[in-house]
Amino acid sequence: MRERKYMPRRIVLTKRQRESLLSLPADTESMLQHYVLNDEDLFIINARYGINNRLGFAVLLCALRYPGRYLIANDILPHKLLLFIGEQIGLTEKEVSGFTYKPATRYEHLKILLKNYDFKVFHTCAPDLISWLKKVAIKTRSSFEL
Repeated sequence: MRERKYMPRRIVLTKRQRESLLSLPADTESMLQHYVLNDEDLFIINARYGINNRLGFAVLLCALRYPGRYLIANDILPHKLLLFIGEQIGLTEKEVSGFTYKPATRYEHLKILLKNYDFKVFHTCAPDLISWLKKVAIKTRSSFEL
């Protein structure tokens, strides 16, 4: 059996650009713009049992909305961000400070969020996105703009 040889992936963005695009905001202006929870959000969040479940669910919801990504185990969640979201769901600073988020719980929360908020997994919408992106890329001067 022949071994397949693949070309290495081309790195389009620098590490700094990727971090800038995918980092979770911790400044007040960005959090107010992206992470204010509405009544429907609060209803769904408060249906979770326990402080860590409610806060974890809320943080994952916010991260899926902006910057549009799933939380992974080594993500560093800014304390200011946790406090901002925690205050909206009625948690004290002490409760927020003890926050832990297990991988299995993140996965269960993701399934609920996909169902309740009609989020899409990337591979299901990739062909449409690629088609749109090709058209935009022709008119763009830099990959960062994309």
